[in-house]
Amino acid sequence: MIWLTLFAACNTNGVKSILKQSECPPELDVFTEHVWEPVLSGQCVACHAENGVAEESGLRLDPNDLTATMASTIQVAERLAAKPSGTHPDGHGGGRVVQVGSDEHRALLFWKDWVGGTCELPQPRSCGEEEPAERLLRRLTHAEYDRTVSDLLGFDVRAGEKFASDPVVDGFRNDAHALVVGDLLADQYASSAESLAAAVDVRSLVDCDPGAEGEGTCAAVFVEDFGFRAFRRPLTVADIERYVGLWSDVAAAEGYEEGLRWVVIAMLQSPHFLYRPELGVQVEPGLFQLTDWEMASALSYALWGTMPDAVLFEAAADDALSSPDDIDAQIARMVGGVDGAPLDDRLADRAVGFLDAWLDLGQLSTVSREGLTPELRESLRRETETLMRDLVGEDAGLSDLMGARHTTLDPLLAEHYGLGQTGLVELDGERYGGLLTQGSVLTTFARPTGSSPVHRGVLVRERLLCEHLPPPPSNLDTSPPEVDPNLSTRERYSQHGSDPECAVCHDAIDPLGFAFEHYDQLGR
Repeated sequence: MIWLTLFAACNTNGVKSILKQSECPPELDVFTEHVWEPVLSGQCVACHAENGVAEESGLRLDPNDLTATMASTIQVAERLAAKPSGTHPDGHGGGRVVQVGSDEHRALLFWKDWVGGTCELPQPRSCGEEEPAERLLRRLTHAEYDRTVSDLLGFDVRAGEKFASDPVVDGFRNDAHALVVGDLLADQYASSAESLAAAVDVRSLVDCDPGAEGEGTCAAVFVEDFGFRAFRRPLTVADIERYVGLWSDVAAAEGYEEGLRWVVIAMLQSPHFLYRPELGVQVEPGLFQLTDWEMASALSYALWGTMPDAVLFEAAADDALSSPDDIDAQIARMVGGVDGAPLDDRLADRAVGFLDAWLDLGQLSTVSREGLTPELRESLRRETETLMRDLVGEDAGLSDLMGARHTTLDPLLAEHYGLGQTGLVELDGERYGGLLTQGSVLTTFARPTGSSPVHRGVLVRERLLCEHLPPPPSNLDTSPPEVDPNLSTRERYSQHGSDPECAVCHDAIDPLGFAFEHYDQLGR
């Protein structure tokens, strides 16, 4: 499936004296290949070069003198990986620019070890090599919260839309390290839980007649059944006793139903509801495997963005989610589209949401572009969404999305592109063809009255090639060059290549952006 296949100055005598501190051979080619090129040249040099905002720090980088640059990195090798990854106790002025566990982070750790005397070059990883994932507690995103509560209570919920915005990391709002519960969000969770509990008919959530079976018995049944679905696992004896006790205290003063309501309020604020664990059980030293209950949630939130259904719960209870064959069978069932069955809408929604986050297409609804009407915004958005939905579930890959030779046009878009056809339209692959020629993408990454080689180049460099660029130094004028009808865009942006401070990043950006110069600010 396409969206699943989709899931970085000393004098000579000074240099020599510094290099003697390392026990490993100070080979410049080792530093260049394993540290400078994969990390420092793209992520760090703009701030740590001469006249950069971090030029007074202990790290000085000079693209024209890699020997001096290597000497500087040896001086700070102990903190070289901790600072940009945000794990140093003193923090990092540029914020977190490399992710812990990423290839860039590993490169910086390698240099620390190399300077420390390991003298072992990093071994390249093969494409098929798998690394164990990090053990995590994953807080539900606001969208996952809404879908989960909707499934849990049986009516449409949009509470998460009013919560404090989830933090964005690399374009996505599901970074487990960033999704924490602060004071404001805790208050919002509490308010939401009380509102939801007031809106639901709690009697409908339990298959038990308190008049016939006793209120205490039905309360216990409610706690065990509702808690199982809310926590996405069986409750422990301690869990049951805690929530039955809560019901009993409230019911004694305010009645049976109010007691159940406060159980709902409490459970919707519990970490066992708000977080889904990926901790596993140890199967060998240092290696853990997800439990069947954790796997059920991992599958349901990956494919549907919500809690497991009854079939997944039953499979987890039967220990039938441990083998690859078991998991593959569940994925096939959850995806749908097999033997003529329709594709599960939730999967298509997740795929479209992934595409929006990946390419930041949500901006399309707010950007200001000359000639961009509300109707055109909607048509452009619908065109891209339709292409993604067409490919989801097929035996399609990234190349099918990038090189698609068809699109779906309404009359407004047919006129906009000058193609003269509506409905499913075959494309020539020259003027139009594939995701990057769609108006939604080109309009989002443009300027109000024209194209933008910088914005479009950054899109390709960061979102498609996964090479993160540092922000420009604060002392640089980053305003675009003035429009001159006598100059081409390439000529207007020539300073980017002539100014060393600019060229560090723009040599990696502008050539990619210039490839889109025959499309205007609306993708025509």
